[in-house]
Amino acid sequence: MLKPNLNKLFSISFNEWLNENEDVSEWIEINRYKGSDGGYYIDYALKGNRRNGLLTVEVDSKNGYRVRNIFVSKSMQRQGCAINGYDMLNNLSIKDGGKPLRSSEIGYNKESSVTSLSPESEGVWKKLISIGKARQDGDHYVFI
Repeated sequence: MLKPNLNKLFSISFNEWLNENEDVSEWIEINRYKGSDGGYYIDYALKGNRRNGLLTVEVDSKNGYRVRNIFVSKSMQRQGCAINGYDMLNNLSIKDGGKPLRSSEIGYNKESSVTSLSPESEGVWKKLISIGKARQDGDHYVFI
């Protein structure tokens, strides 16, 4: 007969126990809005705790969805969260308009004088390329 580990059961709260057993790499929609630039955006958060990850996508059914922003907390990095989020967005982009997910502009944007793609996001795209899910297409990365 198996005995439950009562020390562990009573040493953490019920909510911690629930969160420990749920898929925290799943992204859930938290907000839809029209930006000041006229574009339409959707924000996603990692299930369980919004502070663990946020992801913003620009909804463009003509050209494919574009990742605008991603944040994954240090404690959640290297667990597949970003890859899962990009996979989900690619599926939505194809379903909505038949075009794959793409990145923001790679490198330096002369118009805004800033780097458009963060080092973290570029790392995710390079990982996607290494596993055969994406490729570089001019000044963007794109799912295959």
